[in-house]
Amino acid sequence: MNSASTIAEPAGHWDTVIVGAGSAGCVLANRLTASGDRRVLLIEAGPDFPPEAGWPHSITHGDSMELADYFMLFDGRYTDTQAAAFVVRGRLVGGSSAVNGCMFMRGIAEDYDSWGSPQWSYSSVLPSLQRQERDLDFGSGDIHGGEGPIPVRRAPSGSWIPHQAAFHEAVTRMGFQEKADLSRSAGEGVGPIPMNRVDGIRVSAAMGYLDPARSRPNLSISAQTEVLQVLIEAGRATGVLAKRQGRLVRIDADEVILCTSGLMSPHLLIHSGIGPAPILSRLGIPIVTDLPGVGQNLRDHPSIAIETEPPDSFRPGPEDPVYQTMLVLTSRGGDRNDMHVFPFFMLDRLRYDAILQSAHAVGELEFRSAEPDVLPLVRFRYLEDEIDRSRMRDAVHLMLELLEQPSLREIGSRRVEPDDDTLSSNEKLDRWIAESIGSAMHTCGTCRMGSQGDAGAVVDFEGRVQGVHNLRIADLSIAPNVIRAPANATAIMIGERMAELILRGKEHSPVGSSEVRDAGSREGPGN
Repeated sequence: MNSASTIAEPAGHWDTVIVGAGSAGCVLANRLTASGDRRVLLIEAGPDFPPEAGWPHSITHGDSMELADYFMLFDGRYTDTQAAAFVVRGRLVGGSSAVNGCMFMRGIAEDYDSWGSPQWSYSSVLPSLQRQERDLDFGSGDIHGGEGPIPVRRAPSGSWIPHQAAFHEAVTRMGFQEKADLSRSAGEGVGPIPMNRVDGIRVSAAMGYLDPARSRPNLSISAQTEVLQVLIEAGRATGVLAKRQGRLVRIDADEVILCTSGLMSPHLLIHSGIGPAPILSRLGIPIVTDLPGVGQNLRDHPSIAIETEPPDSFRPGPEDPVYQTMLVLTSRGGDRNDMHVFPFFMLDRLRYDAILQSAHAVGELEFRSAEPDVLPLVRFRYLEDEIDRSRMRDAVHLMLELLEQPSLREIGSRRVEPDDDTLSSNEKLDRWIAESIGSAMHTCGTCRMGSQGDAGAVVDFEGRVQGVHNLRIADLSIAPNVIRAPANATAIMIGERMAELILRGKEHSPVGSSEVRDAGSREGPGN
């Protein structure tokens, strides 16, 4: 591990350093600098695209074949018997919100209520969920927001491309009801997906939150700067050690906030000496704080897909949307609204994906080296629970039944996977699912929050890392469990809610408080 004595260049002093310019990091950069009395440095390992330079077409329009330039790749194992699988997170300003599928959905009420604190109950986080969105269909109302920075729109039925319309017709023929607003907790059904892609343009957290704040003199952005560790002295975070243009840089701050995802935040803690003592000892990293929960409790959404080969005449055009409609249902013996099913094209295949929203699987990160550039192995441990296996098996049979409906049969697709032999027994089907299972890559839970005395908790309910002052985490890693929805809207909500808690704490903290120290009169360098 690098030490402070090897610093090549001083980098000034900041009130707050935010590490990671993804969904939550962009929100915090905006909200914490709004008053002008806090100097904030936002650090991102990937590239930035300020308005004067313009965003690449691949990001604004989501051309998936080109987005790989902005991926951070992790080695993963969905099951212990499966071959290696790549796990990706966004590596650019905007983070995964700049490269994801643009589904802008929320978890249901009991997801947030289960997080263990009134501060994060559904009623407490609803204002943050409303504040982030500008819903172009429902506007401001009982659950939606009409003035937020992220526009949300659902494709009207008249605009659905043929395979999306055929899917919707097949689902309703099977007896499922219409559900016009998939963001509402109540009820199963099929309906248009709320998207933060409007008129073909993706609106990432960077576009919605960061771009309007860029001109503030108290906000600086340091892109293509890789943070290697949090610097801790006498039990307090004092800044970060980073690598910029091949040089080591010490960046001093009164407070450090990690917003680097459910995979990278625990990685940074480990390389800062914060984590399970046996792991730190094995890696030869000096122990700062023994926190057994770091890298544990990995939660995510497993997925399985039926692939078909449609006739050439049916393939969508390059400008056609990837997603438009979705079925939300409750599995047999499962949790409410625990399965999402939707069609989309990938390369030359028309796929029908089923994503389990409340998997019982609990994985972990396997930390392999004391070198910060060696990323952890992601072990999802899918399908170890019979309830998960049963629900995935039922999902395959549901999708097979869908394919037999007249509207989908008329497409003339040939089923490619699974083949008839695979479907001849549950044993063969289970084996195929284990070999074919994938991930929606909504990783969370690896630095989960909890109450004092909770041995597995890494942060408290205001994101403060236990045992270290002036260090917080504000990203999906703190969520105790995955929500029943794509994760981006919840990641943004965490940024909104954490900013609210930080600013409220500042108002109620005495000068010099160990939790919030305002040094707004200090000057730091521009960037």
